[in-house]
Amino acid sequence: MKTRIAVLVACLCLCGCDQSSSSGRSPNANSAQDQSQQPNPSADSTPRANWSYSEDTDQMRGTKTHFASDESTNELSFGFPYAGGKATLMLRKRPSDGLNILLKVNGQFMCNSFREDTVSVKFDDGPIQKFTCVEPNDASTGVIFIRGEKRFLSKLRKAKSLVIEAEFFHAGSHQMYFDVSGLEWAY
Repeated sequence: MKTRIAVLVACLCLCGCDQSSSSGRSPNANSAQDQSQQPNPSADSTPRANWSYSEDTDQMRGTKTHFASDESTNELSFGFPYAGGKATLMLRKRPSDGLNILLKVNGQFMCNSFREDTVSVKFDDGPIQKFTCVEPNDASTGVIFIRGEKRFLSKLRKAKSLVIEAEFFHAGSHQMYFDVSGLEWAY
């Protein structure tokens, strides 16, 4: 009985191994699924509410934190144990540390403040720009903070589309597409 369980566990482990190595594709190559799901504005004529807004009140201090978030128009696909899915771009303004730009996924970013890692960002059809990224204080791997917040927000306010390319653990580079038109951010 123990032997059968051990064989079953071994088979499951082998099936769950990184699929990118068996496909013969470079770990740094972009996922075909990511690129094939690039937004097609003519495909959907219904207007989309791009941004959602919320605020949180700190009852103890009597202060408010403001949020704006936008979900990517494409989905990311990662190997086990990550589910991938849509990325979320979030603006957060709180009294304690000002404006923060966060990028969240159900995956593992390769971003380390000690190495001064960067993400590539393209606003509309403009040039590709590099922004430094840092991990959160709690070291969670599914969130990064994008530095150069004022410069990023200035470009974001004028843009209709945004592409962010980031590196992921054992998954290479992936691009996240956002429809960022209609941002209403007064903070």
